[in-house]
Amino acid sequence: MKKNLFLSRIIFFILYKSQVGINTTNPSSTLKVEGSLEAPYKEVSSSYTITNLDHYISYVGASTGTITLPAVQGGSLAFSGRTYKIKNISTTDISLAANGTDRIRNQNTTGTSIFIIPAGHFVEVVNNTNTVGNGIQIKIPA
Repeated sequence: MKKNLFLSRIIFFILYKSQVGINTTNPSSTLKVEGSLEAPYKEVSSSYTITNLDHYISYVGASTGTITLPAVQGGSLAFSGRTYKIKNISTTDISLAANGTDRIRNQNTTGTSIFIIPAGHFVEVVNNTNTVGNGIQIKIPA
């Protein structure tokens, strides 16, 4: 019941107020959160296909594996801006694979179907809903 009431209030404020704040009475953006943010965390030790319930994934496998991205969707099914964070904490490289004919874009290059994440490295993946070319963008933190 509390969860439904909370969600109803958020929906009300989104529809009737241009800015919503969590733990703040004076939001300066469409959504402002004063505090930490919790998102799903998962450790995988073998090949894995990312779902809409994932956010941060650590690969801990003893051998090479493949993390497969969800298919890019367009129109009302699009999830533009959805991000995934993938950390390879194993001792082997892993592959990040685009789904089907989707492509992964890195550093403004033409898309690729496979991106290698070296051992000990981290990438952030952002969906841009480009269903005809490079629908997934990779950001490699410095």
